[in-house]
Formats: sequence, C-alpha cells, structure tokens
Amino acid sequence: MPMVTVRRVLYKVGRAVMCGLTTKGEYGVKTVIEMLKDELEFTMALSGCPTLNGVTANHIRT
Repeated sequence: MPMVTVRRVLYKVGRAVMCGLTTKGEYGVKTVIEMLKDELEFTMALSGCPTLNGVTANHIRT
C-alpha cells in the first residue's frame, strides 16, 4: 500500500477518534473505535474473510 494511502487512512481514523473525544470524552473514543471495529468486521464478512489473515491484496481496493 503506498505511503500516501496509509497516511490518508490514519488521518481519517484519527479524525474520527478526535471527534469522539471532543464530543463525549473517553466514552466517545471507545464508541468510535467500537464502530470502526464493527464496520471492519462487517466488511470482512461481506468479502468472505472471517479473519485478518484471510485478507489479501486482491481484497483491498484503494
């Protein structure tokens, strides 16, 4: 994955976490992280990958 793509992903995750922090404090951060985890698990299930080990380069679209 190109470094520019990694930076964009980290920026988006960090931004979501900061929004959770500013609105609800620690609870907001936990909520945002739980939402991101749930969305990742849902997306993996839709693509037929039950674990992170099952994700290959063919599954990732940037």
